[in-house]
Amino acid sequence: MLGKFSRDLTQAAMENKLDPVVGRDEEVEWVIEVLCSRNNRNPILLGERGAGKTAIIEGLSQRIADGKVPHFLVDKRILAFDGQILAGWMRDGQKAEERFNAIGKALVAAPDVIVFFDELQTLVGKGSTSGSVDTSGTLKLALLGGEIQCISACTPEEYRAAIHAAPWLERCSRTVNVLPLNKEQTLLVIRSRKEQYEKFHAVSYTDSALTYAADYSSLYFPDSPLLAKATEILDSAGSRVKSRQTPLPEEVVEILKRIKLISHRMENAIANHEFERARFYSDEERTERNSLRALREKYKLDESAVGVVTRDDIEDVLSRWMGVPVSIIREKHSIGRIEVSPAASPPPTSQKSPLLRAFLCHSSKDKSVVRNLYKRLKENQIDPWLDEEKLLAGQDWDYEIGNAVRSSDVVIVCLSADSVGKAGYLQKEMKKVLDVAEEQPEGTIYLIPVKLEECEVPTRLRRWHWVNLFEVNGFERLMDALLERARSVGPAPG
Repeated sequence: MLGKFSRDLTQAAMENKLDPVVGRDEEVEWVIEVLCSRNNRNPILLGERGAGKTAIIEGLSQRIADGKVPHFLVDKRILAFDGQILAGWMRDGQKAEERFNAIGKALVAAPDVIVFFDELQTLVGKGSTSGSVDTSGTLKLALLGGEIQCISACTPEEYRAAIHAAPWLERCSRTVNVLPLNKEQTLLVIRSRKEQYEKFHAVSYTDSALTYAADYSSLYFPDSPLLAKATEILDSAGSRVKSRQTPLPEEVVEILKRIKLISHRMENAIANHEFERARFYSDEERTERNSLRALREKYKLDESAVGVVTRDDIEDVLSRWMGVPVSIIREKHSIGRIEVSPAASPPPTSQKSPLLRAFLCHSSKDKSVVRNLYKRLKENQIDPWLDEEKLLAGQDWDYEIGNAVRSSDVVIVCLSADSVGKAGYLQKEMKKVLDVAEEQPEGTIYLIPVKLEECEVPTRLRRWHWVNLFEVNGFERLMDALLERARSVGPAPG
């Protein structure tokens, strides 16, 4: 039952069938921490579409295959289920509820299995309304009782809907925030996958082609997942270079056709136990291959010769997609556009003063997000007032906020998706901040996993900056707000 409707990611990792996972060590370790917990040990990966949630599970599977996990997980297998669980249930006459019930029993009987649902809705189900399929009841008791472990993935919007439909999920799960890869991380990933694309297309990619694929994806497709669009550009460029390679001479094409035909006849002869005839075809094939070798030497054809994908090919692909000349694409890239991105180089050592001094406060559940945010702010010349190794605990909130208002250029309040999902939490934390300092500075920035119009924000707070860090290019929008504040207050003291 489990093998019929799932894919064993651990086995795929052992067979080197998974793409390499780069830049997600922290998220993988976070998932491992949740899996090893005593309570709430079912991780829910929370991030926008294309953020790389499934890649994190593949990275975990690779670690298990390599034995680089705590002993608790060494013997585990990760089975990935998807929409095929429900597909076809009417065709074979078996109801989805019965199928889930059988899967649930099989999972309870297989304690070495961790199940992964790539959509949280599959786990929650649609309820028991007329004509719908209720799939949640069969797994609910097993999850709440700790008999099985499950990893799932969803967007922040899907998570809020799921919690509303199935409040019991909060009692057995814990969210793991997955931010989209920035340009620098995207470049590392596509470099790690370069060999696979080269092998498939029989081409080679220059380093500039990889760099410009990431750069142009960020510039022209700001609302699309950066990694997905960059790999799409590289794939199209590789296909384009492969298709324009010099066609083989007619003589070579004809001899290749004859070799294929002879090989097919030889296989049929062997299958029919006509070994004399098979030996004849084998000799004939050898003769044709000798002729092919001579033709390759005649036309100076090298079997290992491959095309080369360069920046020009990347720009040709974009030109066709965007419907604009290559010259326009290059001009837009070279006019010196000002942007502060996660891939920006660290400031020169001679420049001592940061742009801003920011106070970064957060709830205790945000450690991974804040640690990553801390590093990225430092890279972009923002000085976060936060000890990287001793992240702010929730009980210190009131005291530290008071100091932050008096001593920093800007206050950054990071609210986690896990926390905001709870009723009234957002307003409660706002009130806590206001109780400490009614007159917060204009530059206060809230990092939230929801859009401003989705929550009731007091009118007096609407003058502050609100940034959804979990949206595509959320970090870039945060940097825009910080730079705007920097222009109004001047450089922070060195």
